[in-house]
Amino acid sequence: MAGFQATSIRKSYGGTLALEEVSLAVNEGEIHALLGENGAGKTTLLNILYGLLEPDSGEMLLDGKPYKPRSPREAKRAGVGMVHQHFMLAPTLEVGENILLGENPFSLYQGNRDFRAIRERMDFLGFDFPLEARTDALSVGEMQRVEIFKALWKGARLLALDEPTAVLTPRECESLFELLRRIREQGHSVLFISHKLEEIEKVADRVSVLRRGRSVGCFPVAEASRAKLSRLMIGRDLCPPVKSSTRGGNSGSISDGFHVVCSEACSGKLRGPWSLAIPFGQITAIAGIEGNGQRELAENLLGLRSDRGLQIRLSGIPLPKGVRERVQGGISFISEDRQRTGLILEFTLQENLALKDVSEAPWSRHGLLRGKDSRECADALIRRFEVHPPDAEQAAGRLSGGNQQKVVVAREISRPHRLLVATNPTRGLDVGAREAVHRALIADAEAGAAILLITTELEEALELADSLQVICMGCLEAIPRERWNEESLGLAMLGVSGGLSAA
Repeated sequence: MAGFQATSIRKSYGGTLALEEVSLAVNEGEIHALLGENGAGKTTLLNILYGLLEPDSGEMLLDGKPYKPRSPREAKRAGVGMVHQHFMLAPTLEVGENILLGENPFSLYQGNRDFRAIRERMDFLGFDFPLEARTDALSVGEMQRVEIFKALWKGARLLALDEPTAVLTPRECESLFELLRRIREQGHSVLFISHKLEEIEKVADRVSVLRRGRSVGCFPVAEASRAKLSRLMIGRDLCPPVKSSTRGGNSGSISDGFHVVCSEACSGKLRGPWSLAIPFGQITAIAGIEGNGQRELAENLLGLRSDRGLQIRLSGIPLPKGVRERVQGGISFISEDRQRTGLILEFTLQENLALKDVSEAPWSRHGLLRGKDSRECADALIRRFEVHPPDAEQAAGRLSGGNQQKVVVAREISRPHRLLVATNPTRGLDVGAREAVHRALIADAEAGAAILLITTELEEALELADSLQVICMGCLEAIPRERWNEESLGLAMLGVSGGLSAA
């Protein structure tokens, strides 16, 4: 018997239909994957399950009884927990305080901070994290484990995870999968939302597929090939982009592209000595575990910071200081945090697409906005990058996370630029959108741009790179092509490859 069952769920936002007759059944004691492209309705369905939204029609059952939560509080009382894409923890509170937050009265726990009951439950479930530490001192993976434990602590028998691996390293992903298997063995049900086929193969028992708000299939994972899942998810076969055989011949000299030199005296997380060449017409990839200096390197290139000991030159000439000068000088930047630094969520898609070049054609002329031309340009970019729903007047904050990322990528690749700094450009994207972004990056390099791809995904680096480096503890190591495999790169990312050498 299904622990949770939804039948013919329908939900619309104004004239936009988010879910149309969607049905889903999650059995007791199973990990059930919900797969779908960006904007397919996965998060909307979860929000209905958790009481954040009410469906327009349809019915839900939990443990065989009618289930109609009108708030997250009612969902929790019924035994449903949810871990959101963006964590809901209070960063300045201790971990133990975050776990108890919302329990009534909370003030009883602030004086003596007695976490003994929490520790006993942690030991039983196999969790390990510091209860007295400030939450903002934890790694992303640790914060996620706190969120999962908090839901179980509050009585969740059905745990819903919305894109839980989007911000995790490969090692953290494996740790999460082990945890989910242990939770399943203890009788809990897990609804695992993802668009990554390899993850579903590793952790799920069954998979349901959504496409454009409709249920299009449900079957055991063992019976589903990646080709079948991708066809169901995006409605076509994948066609991976192919790099041109004529690309990659550039020597990467100082006189033909961007060049970064880091001395031993560099401040912040970056430490030298090393140098980095980013030639025109090539994709230079930097792979590494998050938090090893990638953000500092990207921010230095964009002019957001100016670390002592770091020199950046274009064809031998130092770059001007300041973000405005570098953006106008032809540096595009795909931020890893689309919501905080990539978009203005209250602005429309058209406004966000015009954000960096609003004073230039086609967005404006002689200081005056060109409504028709700018709308046509925005519509063309929305079609090219398959942003859903395709409405240029919609606020960016109303899109799914993956579609928000598509808007950022569309803006940065389409604007005039000589250097594109792309930090985790496909994070949160489904296989179809990932394919489109990879194709755009390759085309951008073949058109002559210098591409710096900073990624935590080894597969992405190996697929796209003309030259490859690994960053560890702020230092770069150039990886010769004969060592381009996951084992060698993984060791280098951990700093155990035999010593970091100057790039």
